[in-house]
Amino acid sequence: MVHLDHEICSYETDIHGLIRPSQLLRYSMHMSQVQQDSERLFTPETAEQMHLGWMLARFKYTQHATAHRGEKLRIVCSPRSVQLAYYIREARITRGGEEIADVSMVWIPVDLEARRILRVSELEQVFSESAPKTEHKDLRRLPLPKGLPEQTSLNIPYSLCDSNGHFSSANYVDLLCDVFGFWRESPMRMESMQLDYHAEFRPEERLTLFGAREGGIVTARGVHDDGKTGFVASLRFAEIED
Repeated sequence: MVHLDHEICSYETDIHGLIRPSQLLRYSMHMSQVQQDSERLFTPETAEQMHLGWMLARFKYTQHATAHRGEKLRIVCSPRSVQLAYYIREARITRGGEEIADVSMVWIPVDLEARRILRVSELEQVFSESAPKTEHKDLRRLPLPKGLPEQTSLNIPYSLCDSNGHFSSANYVDLLCDVFGFWRESPMRMESMQLDYHAEFRPEERLTLFGAREGGIVTARGVHDDGKTGFVASLRFAEIED
């Protein structure tokens, strides 16, 4: 396994000076890519020929402690495990041995030119036989919520889209935190969060967000103009104890 040691910068923190949940997800996604590159699963030429890219199908995030600007974190990502057409990796974020957060990520290999999911059988034949695999946690999909009130809508700007041409994962997290008041009250910790992606949002498409918050629990759903579900989310906020 490879690791990254990183000192938290001011631009990575929120209005209360705490590391933003979206930033912890960014660390985890970055280390997933670093771990993949270290495993030498396939050559750049093979990836180019297959128009290979990776999209996050869903993730589950659990935060155990807060972290502030200037503190040093270590991010470690596990080797891959394979389930059907999914590649599962686990990221662990610590501070001096104390666990700050862990993120389970389910990735889908895609043909970016054809915008289709690649089957594992199409990829495994080009992977090295010595490429490591690990056991994975069973990360089940969230149920599809119904009857939620509309909260907001936006046209997806190009500036918030990634190189795969869609609204990037960490931006969903920031949107949910903004809309459901994660930062408006006293400092909070994102105790747990899961997002399941059903259909990507691309630049200039409209995202309508439905959802409700009861206490510290949020249930949300993002919908396309044609009514198709783009994502489903479940979040749990926790007050920070003195």
